[in-house]
This record gives sequence, structure tokens and C-alpha cells, in this order.
Amino acid sequence: MVESLNISNNATLSQLFDSLRYTFTWNPNNQQFDTVKNPSDIVFNFPSNSGGTNDNAQIVIQYSGVKNVSLISGYNGDYPGSFSITLNVNGSVIAEFSFTASYSNSGIPSSVSGFILLSPYKLQASWTYTATSVGLTFGFLNGTTSLVQFSGTNTGNFSKTTIDTATSVQSILKSANATFQFGNLAWAGSINYSDIAANLPGIEAITNQDSTVTQTARLFNNDISLILYYVNSNQKIATIMAYPMESFEFNNTPTWKLGFEFVFNNQAKGSFDSYYGAGFSSSLANIFHGITFNASK
Repeated sequence: MVESLNISNNATLSQLFDSLRYTFTWNPNNQQFDTVKNPSDIVFNFPSNSGGTNDNAQIVIQYSGVKNVSLISGYNGDYPGSFSITLNVNGSVIAEFSFTASYSNSGIPSSVSGFILLSPYKLQASWTYTATSVGLTFGFLNGTTSLVQFSGTNTGNFSKTTIDTATSVQSILKSANATFQFGNLAWAGSINYSDIAANLPGIEAITNQDSTVTQTARLFNNDISLILYYVNSNQKIATIMAYPMESFEFNNTPTWKLGFEFVFNNQAKGSFDSYYGAGFSSSLANIFHGITFNASK
């Protein structure tokens, strides 16, 4: 049977886990678990069917700590490096939870990743951090096939000192890229924050609406990239381009606004309005306006 736990208030995570390392094996005769000390893991062996006598199912809990990390004042023990719970039936993994982390010298997590598996489906995510980049990934898979996936990376200066003293967004963010996949289709995008921030004041100083919109479209096309492509062949379908569009929405008075269009591989063009309606184009224009506004602070 399990020994009585004697855990002090100052116990570390490793000490707590060590005290729980046993193998628990279901005994159908007395309807209880037989226990024996396990040198590394917490293990449960039991029948997969109610009333069964064959211990063909197994839960394995594993933990590994990372030392020399200072995050919590007064705590000098280890922090989670890896933690997992796995359910096997007849030797096959049916469900699993996994968490891993690494830490910088200052104690800030430099990477965190994890997944939840309900075979064959898997939900996974990860995060990375350095003083010059921050990244995030998310994915939903069927076996090894990605059904939905997102990944993005921001580059810049993410040191605590810079963030605490920053007076503008562009002093922190320099550039970013991202991809979003849905089935066999994916969007890939990138943005150059630094160049937008450097050129935007000159565009804002232009008083002629036609020239303002034209220069804004040029800025978008130079510093923001949006590409639609097939995942399985990595073949580009189209690029999204901005252009100055004449509009007669106000009392038939001609005005200029930012429009967006597909440019296909054969150089054929199709407006967003043709594919997604005016609402999608307006939303993208609003997003771009928000980016330029933030970058100009």
C-alpha cells in the first residue's frame, strides 16, 4: 500500500511527484489496486472494460523539472520542464496530454508547447520568446494531416527595458509574418512595421486625396504581403494587391478610397468585391488603417 505522505509546505514539485511515484495494478479479486514503488513514473494498470480481469489499459504520468529558475519569490525549487499523461489500451495510445517548457537565464519561459490527443485528432500549440522575436503556433490535426493551422512570428526588441520605456509601437515591433491554413488552402502574410512607420508621416502630409490613396496603396504593396496558395503543392494561387479606387458613393461626387484585388498567376485580376462582397474589402481596409494609425503613434 502507499506510504503515508510527509510533504512539507516548502516541498518542491519534484519532491511532491517523487512521493507519488507508484505503480497501481487493479486486483479483481479484492477490487482494489495493488501498489509498488515506481522509480520514475506514476502508473495505473486496469481493465479497459467494466468487470474485466485483464489489465489491458494503462495510464502513465511523467514529470521532469527544471532547476535554477527564479520566477516566484521565496521558492527555490524546480519548475515544470515536461509533464505528460498518456492513456494506452492494448499498447496503442488512445489519449494523451503533453506539456514542455524551457526557461531563459532570467527565468522567463523561452518556449512553451503542448498538445491534447484524442486519437486520431490532435490539438497543439506552442509559444517562443527571445529578446528579438515572439512566435505562436496553433494546429488541429487528423493524424499527421493538418486541418487548421496558424503560425506567426513578430521580430523586434522585446526586452523588458525596451517595453517599459517604449514611446511608440515601431520602437518595439520591426516586422512580422504569419500563415493560416484551412484544409489545402493557406494564406501567408508579412508586414514591415519599420518601413510603414518611416513613410507614413509623408503620406499623411499629402492634402490631395487621389495622391494620398495612391501612395497608401503603394505603401501597402511594398510593406504588406498577402498570398493565397495550395498547401499540398505549395503553388501560389494569387497575391492580394492594393490599388486606388474611384468611388461615387457621396452624391455622385467622385472620391478615392483604397481597394483590394486578387492578382492571379496569369496576371488576371479580380476584385475582393467580386469574391467576398464589399464588407470583406472594407474590413481589410479598416485593418490596414488601424495598423498605420498604431504605427504612427
